[in-house]
This record gives sequence, C-alpha cells and structure tokens, in this order.
Amino acid sequence: MKLTIIVALLASAAQVAPGRMRPPDAVTCPRNDLTVYTGRVTSWDRKADSTSLTIATDWKTTEHVVIRHPGADAAASFLMKGKPFAKEDWAAISTGGNLKDTARASAWVCTDGRNPVVDWEKTSGVFLRIP
Repeated sequence: MKLTIIVALLASAAQVAPGRMRPPDAVTCPRNDLTVYTGRVTSWDRKADSTSLTIATDWKTTEHVVIRHPGADAAASFLMKGKPFAKEDWAAISTGGNLKDTARASAWVCTDGRNPVVDWEKTSGVFLRIP
C-alpha cells in the first residue's frame, strides 16, 4: 500500500515539473550560454527601435526581455511555433495594438548579448490593451 502511494506521488510530481526544452533551430548560441523564459506574456512595449516583453514564467518568475531592432521590425526575432514569423501570425497574438491575455511565448536568451529569439504559441483569448 505505501509503495503504491509513493509511486503515485512521484508520477504526479513528474507530470507537474516543466522539462528541458529543445531550442528552435534559429537559436544558434551554445547551449551552455542559453536560457529560456516560457510562459504568459503579460506586457509588451513596441517602439521604433526595440520591443520589450514581460513574461510570467511557468517557473513562477517574472522576466523582462528586450529585442533591439533599429530601423527594422521585431518580427525578425520572432518565431511562431518554431517557424519564421509571418505577417498573418500577428493576428494569433494581437490585433490593433492589443495583446491577447492568453498570449504565450518562449524567449530564448543567449548570454553573449545577441537578440533574444521569441517563439510564440498560437492561443485564443480576449485582448488586453497594452499602452
């Protein structure tokens, strides 16, 4: 009886803890110099030369990521489910400057200072007005 309970507890704990994720092919820095923040995007701020995101991670932390894009669009650093971000993908995460409240992403951050790569997930949900 005790062994059955212990096995059941271990099995349920293994299902809750997030596992190690494989980075998308677009992330090229060495794996020892890489971290990922995965979770719900709670805010974003798009400017002419940068885009910043705040992510409430699945590990119960809050992380801030900045993508620099002087004279270019942030979409160059965005993926959608591991594939290059396309113009029509904006509709999956936002509309008219509003971010879906269920928007989720993984921000892959290299320690060498290069731009993070943000891999968005397609979600459904209502929209939040982000100033």
